[in-house]
Amino acid sequence: MIAENNNNNFNFLIEGNIGAGKSTFVDKLKYLELGAPIKIVPEPVNIWTNYNNHNYLQYFYDNPRKWTFAFQQMVLNTAANVYRDNQQMDVNTTQINFFERSMYSPINIFALQQYKSNVLCDAEMDLIRKITDDTCKWINYDIKGIIYVRTDPQITRDRMVKRNRKEDCTLPLGYLQDLHQLHDEWLMGDMKKTNLPVLIYENNTNVTIENFDRVKQEISSWVQNPTDKVINPELF
Repeated sequence: MIAENNNNNFNFLIEGNIGAGKSTFVDKLKYLELGAPIKIVPEPVNIWTNYNNHNYLQYFYDNPRKWTFAFQQMVLNTAANVYRDNQQMDVNTTQINFFERSMYSPINIFALQQYKSNVLCDAEMDLIRKITDDTCKWINYDIKGIIYVRTDPQITRDRMVKRNRKEDCTLPLGYLQDLHQLHDEWLMGDMKKTNLPVLIYENNTNVTIENFDRVKQEISSWVQNPTDKVINPELF
């Protein structure tokens, strides 16, 4: 049983590369036995791809120099709304929330990659950082830990081709390798750039009920007591 906290919400983030298997992994989290209701909150791709009949995700991929700044602001806005809208307000009820990606994803991964590629300038990155910091304070962004679904970039590329989502099925391997490196720098090792506890879930094999069952108790234990940890289902 997970312990009570001040606002009755235990919020965890699921981070990882495009095609890493986050959505499949998140769906399996509903099978955890935690003694409290579990809420799975997927990444709001449907909003990004159809907002007032505009596909902003496609705009970003087609012309990043024009659309990166606007799209990252949209991502931050939707992440804030998704977080706020899914908090349990009943003081007598504890809820465990798993969010696919987060307010932290742009500044640490996607906007940062575009900055390193000279698409975003210093002023734009400074503004994205300020919007992130101010919004996190405004919504009281209270996160207990991060699960990093870590997958080899070539495998993520193969999965993207297989699922054939029109917005990202043609992304080059080099872009995925850049994102993979940034995730590692943010979430792994002695030099990781977050103070939050991180569970690294090695996911080079597809997430199935069978291999998830092998590590379900390990993940449940981590949620109840988050620390830096690595889980590889192939070793169980």
